Amino acid sequence: MKVLAVSLLRLGDILMLSPVLKGIKSQHKNVELHVLINSQFSFVKTLMPWVDKFILFDRKQMQKGMGEVDRQLFEPLDRLSTTIDYLNNEKYTKVFNLTHTRLSGILCGLINAEEKLGLAFNDNHTASFGSRWYSYLNEQVGGGSDFTAHMTDVHYYGAEIPYNSHEFDFVLDKKGEDEAVALIGDLKNIICVQAFTSDNKKNWGLDRIAKSLKLFQYMNPKYSIFALGAPNESHKVSELIKVCDKEGVSVKPAICSLQGALGILRVSELLLTGDTSIKHLACGTDCKIIEIAIGSSDYRKTGVYRKNNFIVTSTAGCAPCMHSQSCIKNSHICGDRIEPEAIGLLMHQVLNGSNKEIRILAQEYADSLRIHKTYFNHSGFWYARDLAKGFDTKELEKVLNLSSWKLLNRGEHLKLIGEYGSESIKLNATIQQVYPELKSLVKQRFITDLESRITQEGESLLNLKLELQKLAKKKIVNSEEIKRNYKLLESELSPKLASELVVFTEKFNGQTQEHFGQIRKYSEAMQSAYDRNQIQLKLVRTMMSQRMENL
Repeated sequence: MKVLAVSLLRLGDILMLSPVLKGIKSQHKNVELHVLINSQFSFVKTLMPWVDKFILFDRKQMQKGMGEVDRQLFEPLDRLSTTIDYLNNEKYTKVFNLTHTRLSGILCGLINAEEKLGLAFNDNHTASFGSRWYSYLNEQVGGGSDFTAHMTDVHYYGAEIPYNSHEFDFVLDKKGEDEAVALIGDLKNIICVQAFTSDNKKNWGLDRIAKSLKLFQYMNPKYSIFALGAPNESHKVSELIKVCDKEGVSVKPAICSLQGALGILRVSELLLTGDTSIKHLACGTDCKIIEIAIGSSDYRKTGVYRKNNFIVTSTAGCAPCMHSQSCIKNSHICGDRIEPEAIGLLMHQVLNGSNKEIRILAQEYADSLRIHKTYFNHSGFWYARDLAKGFDTKELEKVLNLSSWKLLNRGEHLKLIGEYGSESIKLNATIQQVYPELKSLVKQRFITDLESRITQEGESLLNLKLELQKLAKKKIVNSEEIKRNYKLLESELSPKLASELVVFTEKFNGQTQEHFGQIRKYSEAMQSAYDRNQIQLKLVRTMMSQRMENL
């Protein structure tokens, strides 16, 4: 069987989704895996030699063809047609769209295959997803919902891969190994820092990094510190080293390829970074990772995808911000709030301390930053716990929310007997896994409180569902009822969809035929929200029953 995975985003996204690619490759015997990537990232081939073929998409040339006046009018179309013809000649059985952009959706729509998973547009420009998980990606993650799954988890489930491995299988070649040895020799006790990202909003700042390293080096003089950088970042690395010199910190340059970086990370004990590519590359090693997620970096969707690592975020209310816009504040508030002392101490504790000491550190600096620890929970999702916080209803709601999406997307609510018992056992185990310090009676109280709230929300969702049914009958909807429940709609649909619905119901003129597509979208979303509410209610009540039996 020959399959194609389309991954037309940035380098960090390709690396982040490598476990999904590995899962696709391992899922079937004798599968031939091809991966379509942007041509500027062709060097990733050496990291993943188990991919049978990388196909390069020259996006830059296509964009130039559309924007430069001296290009032939139909050049971009000719390039696209050539690519589509090449892909169709491969005769793929399956196509996985791991990108979820309009361009990738158009491409996947034009590729002939027996099955397509992920966004694809047909000849009528209608979107299909092939899996309810990709509808979830479109509506919940894209709609700005607070409770979203990690992007890698979404693609795991969307690509129908068994959720039993999170392996970053990056292969270090001889060239990368030699490059690493040339830079670090036979040194032991190494830590690395990657100070630069592709977006200035995500850069924490050289002065802050230098101050953090100064404290760390004072407490851990045996460690050698290397500053990682690509060849085109050598001037930035030199600047970092100068700033560190002024603080009395010895930092060595490590200008290298991605293969060289992999070689260095394999013998390093710790990485401090805000860079997406390097943090996901480090997931293919045993190196411990501290990620600084500021600016437009949203750790919930793209955080370091390996257990027992740490993510630092700011308490600034504006973070995470939009990728496409510059910082709207007079100063870099999210970066300013993260104190260098806290990062230096965290680096020390990650290498030398215990979970208890890291929790104390998180609580001490809770006014300015958050320290999250990563897990793969028993429910089958990546999870990051805020170490300064204890367990509360919102944390329970997070894990319950994802489990309910999993059961909804699997169609458990349509079965005579769904897998509520086994999923409830996993949820109880997840709470114990992430919050081992929590006493049983306290957990039971939180679960009881949540059961009461879900019941009330279910009644409201049912009323809203019945209200929306009036649209199909050409009746005017009570828009005040919609507005009163706006917060509920935001959490159960998505902020984007809730806002659309309020505007639509206010202006609806009774012309059902004219707005059939929108009415159907809102009705289906409301039905889905109600079904998920009922799944949550069954899960919570089963959890309560199981916990009472264990008291």
